[in-house]
Amino acid sequence: MNSHNKLLSSLALITSIVFTATLPGGNANAIAAPAHSTAPIVHSFVRAKAHAVPTGNASALTLQQIKAVYKLPTNPNASTIGISVVGHNPNLLAEVNTSRQKSGLAPLVSCQTATQRACLQVVDAFGGKTYPAFDSSWGLEETLDVYAAGLSPSSRIIVSEANAPTYDGTGSLGNTLDTLVRLGAKVVNMSWGSGEWSSEGDFAAQHLSAPGVRYVAASGDSGTGATFPGTAPKVVSVGGTTAILNSTGSRLSETVWSGTGGGCSAFTTKPADQARTMCGTMKYQNDLSAVADPATGVALYYQGSFSQIGGTSLASPIMAAAYALAGTNNVRPHSTRNMYDVRVGSNGACLVQLVCAASRGLDGPSGYGVLIGVTALQ
Repeated sequence: MNSHNKLLSSLALITSIVFTATLPGGNANAIAAPAHSTAPIVHSFVRAKAHAVPTGNASALTLQQIKAVYKLPTNPNASTIGISVVGHNPNLLAEVNTSRQKSGLAPLVSCQTATQRACLQVVDAFGGKTYPAFDSSWGLEETLDVYAAGLSPSSRIIVSEANAPTYDGTGSLGNTLDTLVRLGAKVVNMSWGSGEWSSEGDFAAQHLSAPGVRYVAASGDSGTGATFPGTAPKVVSVGGTTAILNSTGSRLSETVWSGTGGGCSAFTTKPADQARTMCGTMKYQNDLSAVADPATGVALYYQGSFSQIGGTSLASPIMAAAYALAGTNNVRPHSTRNMYDVRVGSNGACLVQLVCAASRGLDGPSGYGVLIGVTALQ
């Protein structure tokens, strides 16, 4: 079997959409694990409450609040955002716009031309319109990704839908990554992942190395531990936080969310643009972070009702939008300058405290912290 032909067999939720209650049908999010990995590949979304979020729920953040607390700018020339997912949600645009309306935002429109901005384009794994089947759990992931990417309102958002949660093979996630780049995405979001395997570098070299493209990945929702594709050399890995705001939207505190992933890669050496050493010669996760705790997540409309959603599946597209706003000559954060340094919290136990506990400066769960504007990315 080709070393990249890995069925993600128990797609454990990596990006953080975390639920306290599962969707109908149980854990349909599991992707088959890579052939040479014992860990499953997952996409992560977490729901804070099984019931609908009532209007005015104080703990559910709006996109405007997230934009304000991270001081995200306006950029009429923001880069195109690509989103890699599995399955087709036929109600995607309508559901995203119901959530946008609740947040007081104008509706998102479908792209009608190849150069149109501020619009949504949905394609299959090869860029066509032979869409895969609907999957309720992946549909939620897709809806959350597109909603959060709306923090860059002038960006064209392209969604490429894989037939199944596999890294390789016809209609795979690897195909979606190549398609997004071919269609012009300069920032690619991956709210999915798996445990590592020894030949993961082959997949990264083939599908995650396009020049001029910024790849962003959720680190997972299962606590400390490295995950792929966040460990790939060119990928920015995003951790998760708990963000508490006051009644005016100002930050009261922001701490490590206990569910966030992050750790030291077993197979990928530290790239040149990871300035500090935390994992010896190996790449570390995470580079930076954003709100992910479902208790301080967003109100998202899906399949007829609102739920409060979080997870690194929220944090990752937030950072994809930030990179789109930063422009094409962007960088991986390399210090806490122009960042809010997250210094409290942990995501589990580990041998080296810096890898799993917040500290002054760089640490594993939060990286260099959360954004104050996008200067740290430029």
